[in-house]
Amino acid sequence: PPVDRVLYKMREKSRKGTLERPLKALDRAVVMAHKTGDKEMMLEAHFDLAVYWEKHEEAEAVVKNLRLAVELITVMRGGKLHVTIEDVAALARVLEVRGKLSQVQELYADLLRGKILALGEHSALSVPVSLS
Repeated sequence: PPVDRVLYKMREKSRKGTLERPLKALDRAVVMAHKTGDKEMMLEAHFDLAVYWEKHEEAEAVVKNLRLAVELITVMRGGKLHVTIEDVAALARVLEVRGKLSQVQELYADLLRGKILALGEHSALSVPVSLS
């Protein structure tokens, strides 16, 4: 799937420590992705912008780009039912570091609520962990 491909690319970039692109190039990538309608390119651009702003210690810009990335992942995966915890982990980590624990709880609750709505309240598939 395209989302997994982008997440893999981002992990590889992080592991290899590839050179960062200038802000102008990153902004241009977002504009091009919007013009072409390429969701995969748009997702990668938002992750790249989040990394850029994290290196420059601009927390609000990081959160904004990660929220946009999570919204795009939700669309690309076909709804909250198919969104994984790994998909929202970067946003949850940044919010947690900033001390926004209530927003982290809200993020995970929203994810679980989407699964429950799609599968039904009594479905064992909607519970992300085993209760036995």
